Amino acid sequence: MIESVQFRNFKTLRDTRLPLSRLTLIVGPNGSGKSTALQALLAAGRRVELDFQRTASAGLHVDKSTTVQVVVRWGEPSEGDMTLVTWSSGARIKYHHTNFKKTLAPEEIQDLQSKRLRVLSEIQIYSFDAAAICSPRLSIQS
Repeated sequence: MIESVQFRNFKTLRDTRLPLSRLTLIVGPNGSGKSTALQALLAAGRRVELDFQRTASAGLHVDKSTTVQVVVRWGEPSEGDMTLVTWSSGARIKYHHTNFKKTLAPEEIQDLQSKRLRVLSEIQIYSFDAAAICSPRLSIQS
């Protein structure tokens, strides 16, 4: 299970941490970063390709050392695992998987990477249509 996601320089999310649980409901006013957080999760799971220039935070001085990151911290049963997804100017997206509690052999790292990318790619995101929710419905009587 994903314990939290940290966003660094990802659009409006300069340095933000989002704690997660088995079911997380994200609500807030327009422009607060809800959709941006979801885009970051989709991008981290390779379900969306993002252009670095459009991904970097507005107003951020961009040069060759500038990075945009999504850091996924894993909870039970993989406590201590972390996936770092990094975008940089002129470079392809990079994935780094690690475990702070133990040293992993190269084959364990490769296995961990495959498992983590699979979990990230299977994240389900639902968006409700407020107008449809508020509209009257016909009741069916039997």
